[in-house]
Amino acid sequence: MSLVRWLKKVNSPRTPGLPDPNLCTTEEEATSTQAANDQIDQLVATSSTRRKRKRGQYSFYNAETRAKIAKSSIEIGVMKTSRKFSKELNINVNESTVRYGKP
Repeated sequence: MSLVRWLKKVNSPRTPGLPDPNLCTTEEEATSTQAANDQIDQLVATSSTRRKRKRGQYSFYNAETRAKIAKSSIEIGVMKTSRKFSKELNINVNESTVRYGKP
C-alpha cells in the first residue's frame, strides 16, 4: 500500500479565497499563481490582526535629579517644572512624572 495517496498536496492555498494553482490551465499560470499565493500567505502570517503596541521608552532619573524636580515643582509649579526639565534633560518629562514623583 502506497503512502502517497494519504498525503495532501502542499500547493493548495492556505489562506481561504485564493485561487488554486492546480486548477490553472498552463504551467506558467500555475507557477505565477502559486508564487502570488505564497507571497500573500507570508504577508498574512507576518501581519496579525491583533498587533501589540510597543510601549514607550522609560526614563530613569537619579536621586539628585528627582530631588531637583521635586524642589522645583514646589517652587514654580508642576507645568513650568515639566517644561524646564524637558529642555534641560533633552527628553520629554511629563507633567504626571513631576506631579507624582518621589524625591
